Amino acid sequence: MIALFYVDGIDKKFFSDRFELDGVTFTEPSVNFFSFNNPFGACQTCEGFGKILGIDEDLVIPDKSLSVYEGAIAPWRGEVMSNWAKPLLKNGIKFDFPIHRPYNELTQKQRDLLWNGNEYFEGYTCFLQIPGNQNT
Repeated sequence: MIALFYVDGIDKKFFSDRFELDGVTFTEPSVNFFSFNNPFGACQTCEGFGKILGIDEDLVIPDKSLSVYEGAIAPWRGEVMSNWAKPLLKNGIKFDFPIHRPYNELTQKQRDLLWNGNEYFEGYTCFLQIPGNQNT
């Protein structure tokens, strides 16, 4: 820490060679930080894409008044992809999942179960991770 006194001897300013301010420590800059082509220079939140990547619940479940049984999960509609919903529809009674209740009436725990799955069925996030899946 370096102190700089003004000519009047009363006022002074402090300077530091550390990259911190008000208790926040910053990463020391390097040449890589100034290149958009380098992962070191990319924003840690959006990873340099300018947008945060994720799953849009409104696109997955466009009509929240539908139940899982009625096809609330849009990508699981249709002849082939409906196979992803069948284990949930078949085994939902084993873990007390209300397949006939509209999505907007499900509790947060039930919604999390739908997205993450359990030992009886694979959730929607697993569906997105299948290699060769054309609906992702």
